[in-house]
Amino acid sequence: MSGVKARFEDKICPRCGAKFSYIERRRTAHNVYLYAVHVTFQGRKRKVRKCYLGAETMYKYVERTHTDLAPRFRGMHDKNRVLDYLRAISEYLVNHNDDYDLEDLKNIRTRLEELLYVLDMTISEIEYRNEHE
Repeated sequence: MSGVKARFEDKICPRCGAKFSYIERRRTAHNVYLYAVHVTFQGRKRKVRKCYLGAETMYKYVERTHTDLAPRFRGMHDKNRVLDYLRAISEYLVNHNDDYDLEDLKNIRTRLEELLYVLDMTISEIEYRNEHE
């Protein structure tokens, strides 16, 4: 298991990397937000620190300013969000490629090539581990 879900099960905060005590859910009129709560004791004194982890489901107000891109922004615990973001970006580039000059398009291509390289390396490492277990 990898990613944020594994970190939650191990109680490792994805924001600061420290162990957390529990996840707090704060409900507002329009959304539910998650916080990793770190409880420590200094002598008899209880100290609480909270790390904001994002919305539990999606970011409704952020989406309003990105309607042309049309992603569904979600909290970090949703592993499928990356695929949805990539799909939205891909569709946006196909439909708006005239908005970019040649240099912009080359920069986008370079970044995508770097991403593909990292993905290929990660896949190779996982396949190697699986074969040698």
